[in-house]
Amino acid sequence: KIDRVAGSEVKARSFSLTFSIFFGIIKYVMLSLFAKRFIGLDIGSSSVKLAEITVHKGQITVTKLASFPIKKLSKRDTTQHGQPITDALSHLFAQEGIRERRVISDLSGVYVVSRSFTFPAMSQEELQKFIRKNAEDYIPAKTSIKQVDIDFQVLREEMKGGEETAEVLIAVAKKEAVKEHIQTLSDAGLCPVIIDASSLSLLNAFVFHPFTTKGKCAAIIDLGAEKTKILIISDAILRFVIETSIGGNEINKHLKRKLKLNPEEIERLKENLTDISDLGKTIIFNSHLYRTSTIRKTLSSAYEKISSEIEKVFTYYQKTNPSSPRIQSIILTGGSAVAYGLSEVIHQKLNVEVQIPNPLDNLKLNVPLPKNPGVYSLALGLALKKVYPYINTIDLLPETVAKEIKQKREKELVRKISSTSGVVCAGMLSF
Repeated sequence: KIDRVAGSEVKARSFSLTFSIFFGIIKYVMLSLFAKRFIGLDIGSSSVKLAEITVHKGQITVTKLASFPIKKLSKRDTTQHGQPITDALSHLFAQEGIRERRVISDLSGVYVVSRSFTFPAMSQEELQKFIRKNAEDYIPAKTSIKQVDIDFQVLREEMKGGEETAEVLIAVAKKEAVKEHIQTLSDAGLCPVIIDASSLSLLNAFVFHPFTTKGKCAAIIDLGAEKTKILIISDAILRFVIETSIGGNEINKHLKRKLKLNPEEIERLKENLTDISDLGKTIIFNSHLYRTSTIRKTLSSAYEKISSEIEKVFTYYQKTNPSSPRIQSIILTGGSAVAYGLSEVIHQKLNVEVQIPNPLDNLKLNVPLPKNPGVYSLALGLALKKVYPYINTIDLLPETVAKEIKQKREKELVRKISSTSGVVCAGMLSF
């Protein structure tokens, strides 16, 4: 009798364990099927960065923020491809233990152009035919329509002079650059579901900031290591985007030349200066005593060069868009945005309000807050691209590739469901 009771208890515990496993698997599959999880991937010139978010009942939660350095690329390698980037991506995903392989990425640089144009209002199908037919007017000189991938987005429609017009954003990228970008991701075991253009998704990270609302004209400036991306938003609509070949490395060059510091020392000095606001303060670094005012003077020529480049872009925009209001404010972001005293120099030179906002504001965090959240602005904006699809619908991923990815995903879901069904049946039959 005792043996029968003991056997019944063991069987009950086994039954309970099987059902716990069963419900755990069901929960996992349900989350895989219905939970919205997005990974934004920013491939910069010095590092790769990712932001992972989940969306549940309207609540956006940041679940991962991470980066990994890229080994120095040669100056001839002007596109986002090559073994150093593939290695960095592989290490980043392994380091973070991320199993999800689908990513939203961005393609920028000399092979990508994004501009807005005004056309007579027409349907999406008519507009697509019109742009294809007149593509030579909107793609870079000496480039054939057969050499590029094109996507567009209607920003707004309005009446002008009694005629209904549409303001359209057109993004153009060389097919070879898109192909290489996809190959780079594939070599790292990643699968692009969207390829954005020209860092347009930066707007997603600051869509609720007061500077980007209706009635305002502002610039989002992302200061990277080697390049600076500038987006101009007027009346809550993206009007202009450009990438310049100057960035935070300009600051590093001046510190190296004037203070005789190596790259590691430069980064540590910049980190020590981040929270200092008093020009009369002195700091001890590498057994040397430095006055912050002296360091600021050392950096002034680099800051002047960066702010002058921004001023040139603003002047060009105002000349080519005379009806647009004056740019009133700047959102400064990116790895170099927090450089000691830089925002103040830009404010004084351009006579505009400058802020360095936290792109993670208003989002739930399941990760520690980074010291410089602006490093992840583009990665976060890319992750949010499907959350705010009305802001930016540009996608340079070729339709044929998108279909292949969709079919592969559907087969993967069928395999997961079949596998789960098998486990459930085996568990039930054991009783």
